[in-house]
Amino acid sequence: MLRILVGCSCLATFPASAQDTPAFTYPLPTAEDRIAALGMLEGLPATERRFFEISEPFQPKFTPGPHDWLATHPEPTQSYARFIQSGRKSFREPRVVIYLQPIGAMPEPFAKLLPTVRKYAEIYFQKPVVVQDPIVAPAGIASRINPSTSEKQWLTTDILELLSREMPKDAFCRVGLTLTDLYPDPDWNFVFGQARPDRGVGIYSFARYGSPDNRADFLRRCLRVLTHETGHLFGMGHCVYFQCLMNGTNHQAESDATPLFLCPICLRKLHGTQHVDLARRHFELAEFFSKNDLSPESGWMTMRAKALGLGSSETR
Repeated sequence: MLRILVGCSCLATFPASAQDTPAFTYPLPTAEDRIAALGMLEGLPATERRFFEISEPFQPKFTPGPHDWLATHPEPTQSYARFIQSGRKSFREPRVVIYLQPIGAMPEPFAKLLPTVRKYAEIYFQKPVVVQDPIVAPAGIASRINPSTSEKQWLTTDILELLSREMPKDAFCRVGLTLTDLYPDPDWNFVFGQARPDRGVGIYSFARYGSPDNRADFLRRCLRVLTHETGHLFGMGHCVYFQCLMNGTNHQAESDATPLFLCPICLRKLHGTQHVDLARRHFELAEFFSKNDLSPESGWMTMRAKALGLGSSETR
């Protein structure tokens, strides 16, 4: 019997799927737990500290439904302090570039989105992002036909090995993107992707994200998985404190309900790797969402700017 995992790629090698694990009641963190996980802010400049203060419009993590991630996975917590102690990966010269590696055929609707995806990653992480030439026919990659869909699938572990070879000398990480479905092991049905944080590589498939012709929904799903999984390459674990980009998800509906934003705790983790200009990042994201007709995200950024007291003079 094939196993199904439709959640986060970094757990693709778990020996059992969510369907095989009895649901349990996850002890959601309290308000006091969230404050403790954020850590002390007094030593930060006021211009930075405000971005990490818990305020509107962030929402605490919802109580999981019976098939949601936290109903089937006993997720450990990762406070900011624990993140710092865990050997998180930081941008250090010369390894500062995020490489996006298309693998397989890239039909025109998706190929047209690649520059947009690249730009978003550049804004999100405030680091240079380079799209490499596609590897149209990757050699040495095991494949099969999925018995449920009759579609071709590639073995993720072979692709991760491929990505690990010939890593550019200035690469922080190398992220493979494909429209071909993936599986991590013969016993599994499929995964959206898989990562190797120790090697700085990951492979993510958009094969099950619907048609690129539905641009807003397809783009939103691509942006979500790319930034979520790249966050894992920084050493960021799943967030259980807020509704946050770094939430684990067990199915497409749960993933679609996950915001594109980092909560204050996870934003502090990202900031702890590189100390970005948070005001600039905020306004660049707001501009991106507006230009790409992502109205809910654009509205969220407006609310957040008001809560932060950001003025237009801080955009650059």
